[in-house]
Amino acid sequence: MSSNEIVVFAAGSLVDSFAELQTAFERQEPATEVRLRFASADQLRRAIGDGARAEVFASADWAQMREAQHQGLIVGEPRAFATNRLTLLISRANPRRISSLADLARDDLRLAAEHTDAPLTVYTRALLANLGRAPVYGPTLARQIERALVPTARTVREIVTQVVDGKADAGIVYLTDYTPSVQSFLTSIEIPADVNVTATYTIALTRTGTNLEAAAAFVDLVCSSVGQRILARWGFGPAAASEAR
Repeated sequence: MSSNEIVVFAAGSLVDSFAELQTAFERQEPATEVRLRFASADQLRRAIGDGARAEVFASADWAQMREAQHQGLIVGEPRAFATNRLTLLISRANPRRISSLADLARDDLRLAAEHTDAPLTVYTRALLANLGRAPVYGPTLARQIERALVPTARTVREIVTQVVDGKADAGIVYLTDYTPSVQSFLTSIEIPADVNVTATYTIALTRTGTNLEAAAAFVDLVCSSVGQRILARWGFGPAAASEAR
C-alpha cells in the first residue's frame, strides 16, 4: 500500500456520501488516494483493535467511538459530523398492507435487522423503548415488533436488499438509506418525531494509521462546509454544536 494512500473505515450508511467525499478529497489532494472500507461500526472498531490499518474511523454512533477511545485506538478527540433519523421501509407493492408502525403488530411479519451490537440495532432498541412509553403505541406493540426482528443482516444496506428481494416484509433503517436507487422498489413510512431517535455520527484519526497528516485533512473536509453540503445532499443533518466534542 502506497504511503500516499489513506484508509477510511466508515459505517455502512455512509457509502454514498463518503464516495462523493472521496472524489472531492482526491480532487483537492491529487497526490493522495482514499481507500474506503464500509461495514457496521462495531465490526470496524474490532478490526482496528485487531491491528487493521485505518487512518480514519467514522462511526454511526458515539458508543463505538467511545469504546475505540477506551481501547486506545483513537488519536486526539473525535468529532461529531452528522445526524440521521430512522424510517420504516416496505415494498412499494406492499402486499402486507403496512401503513404505520401500528401495522407491525402481527406475529407473521418478518422485519429485517442487523446483529446485536450494530449501532442501528441500538437505535432501534431506543425507538422501541420510546414506543413502549408512548400512550398511543404502548409496550405491547414494542414487544411485538421486537419479536418480529430477524437479525441476519450484516449491514444496513443488507436490510434494504432483503426488503427489495421480498425476504423481509419491512425494515427499520436510517432515513439516508432510502436512496434514489431503491425508491422505485420501496416506500418509506415516516416514524413520528415524538418516538423517533437521532443518530449521531462521529469521526476520528486512528493509531493504526501511517498517514495521519493526510487523514486529518480528510476529516477536516468532512467537517467543513463543503463536506456538510455533500452530506446534506445524501439526507444527513448537521451535528449539534454540543455533540461536536
